Amino acid sequence: MTNDPRQRSPKKSMDALIAEAGARPTPPKEHLAQIRAATKEEWRKLYAVKSNSADKQSEPAATEIPATAIETQSEHGGDTPLPFEVPERRPSAPRIRNSWLIAAGLLALVGVSWWWLGTGTHSNGLDAPTPSIAVASVTRVVGQVEHLANEEATSQALRGGLQLEVGDTVETSRSDNTIASLRLASGHTLRIAQGSRLRFLAVDQVELLEGKIYIASDPLAQGPGSSVTVHTAIGSVRDIGTQFEVALLKTETKELQLRARVREGEIALHMSGAETGDGESASAPAGEELLGHSTGRISRRQVAVFGEEWQWVLAGATPFPMDGRSGADLLNWLASETGREVVYQDANAASAANSSLDAGQSKAVEPAKALDVLLTLDLTARYEGGRILVAFR
Repeated sequence: MTNDPRQRSPKKSMDALIAEAGARPTPPKEHLAQIRAATKEEWRKLYAVKSNSADKQSEPAATEIPATAIETQSEHGGDTPLPFEVPERRPSAPRIRNSWLIAAGLLALVGVSWWWLGTGTHSNGLDAPTPSIAVASVTRVVGQVEHLANEEATSQALRGGLQLEVGDTVETSRSDNTIASLRLASGHTLRIAQGSRLRFLAVDQVELLEGKIYIASDPLAQGPGSSVTVHTAIGSVRDIGTQFEVALLKTETKELQLRARVREGEIALHMSGAETGDGESASAPAGEELLGHSTGRISRRQVAVFGEEWQWVLAGATPFPMDGRSGADLLNWLASETGREVVYQDANAASAANSSLDAGQSKAVEPAKALDVLLTLDLTARYEGGRILVAFR
C-alpha cells in the first residue's frame, strides 16, 4: 500500500456504492408485522403530544393511520413497504424540517429492526449462515435421505438435481446402503454415509453434526473455493488437495472423537482450542488416519487407502459416462474411486486402453461392471491389492 495520495484510487460516491450493493431482499412478513406495529405506535405517540397554545387552533389532532395506507419505497429498486403513512397537512417551515427528521429516524428504525430480527450466531460459535447462496447440487440419492431447507419447519425427501443453499441440512437414514452424493459449488465431490447429518455453512464450509462424509477435491479447482473445511463440535478438518473421510464418533463412555482418514493428498486437523494451546493441530498425508479426542489430543496411525473400509464411498459413485471416452479414461476413474493404481502389463495393453469405448446400449457404467466393459477393447483387468492389473488378450 502506498502513502502517495496521487496513487490512491478515487473514493466511490454514495450513489455508486448503493447502486453496486443492489436492492435488499424483502424482509419476512412476520418481521414486517413487528416493525410496522412498533413504528406506527411511535408515530402516533409523537403526534399525540399537544402543541403549544399558539398552534392549538391551526394544528389538527393526531391522525389515525389506515391499515391499508402503506407507501412503497422504490428509489433503489426495493419493494419493501413503509410501515407508516405521513399525514397530509401543511406544517410551517420548522415543522417541515422536524417531520423529515422524524421520518428519517423511523426509517432508520425499520432498517435496524430488520437487522436485529435477522441476526444470530451458530450453536458452536460460528456466524449464522447467509441464506440464498447455492452451495451444492445433488447428483445421486440411494435410500431414504431427508433435506431440511434453511429456516423451514419440516424436511422433505432429497432428490437428484436439487440445488442446496447455505443453511440447508441433509440427513441420511440408518438403513444399510443409504448414501447421498453431491457436487459442491467449489468443484468438490461430497458423499454422505448412512446415519449422518450435515449442514452447509458456506461454499467452502460444512458442519458434520453426526456420522461420516467423504470429500474429493477437484484437481483443476483454484482460488478460495479450492479447499473445503469440515467443522464439528470438537474440531475441524481442512483438505489440501485430497480425498479424505471425516467421521464424528462416540465411544462407549460417550466421548466424542473426530476421525480423519486420508486417501490422497493431505489434510490438516485442528482441535477446538488449538489457537490458545488447549487443543492440538496436526497434518496427515495419504495412508494416515488422525484421531482427535475431546481432550484436544490427537493420535495417528497408518491405514489402507483401498478395501472394505472405503466400500461405502464406492457405493455412492456417479456412473461413468462412456460416450466419447477411452478405456484409459475409465480405468483412471475406477482407480480414483477405489483408491488403487492402474498397472498395464505391456505397451500393447496401454495402447489398446487409449481406444474409444463401445457404449453399446448403455450410456454409463457402475464401478462394479467397469472391468467387464474393457473386454470390448480386448483387455482384461483384475484387482490385486492396491493395483488394477490390465492385460491385452
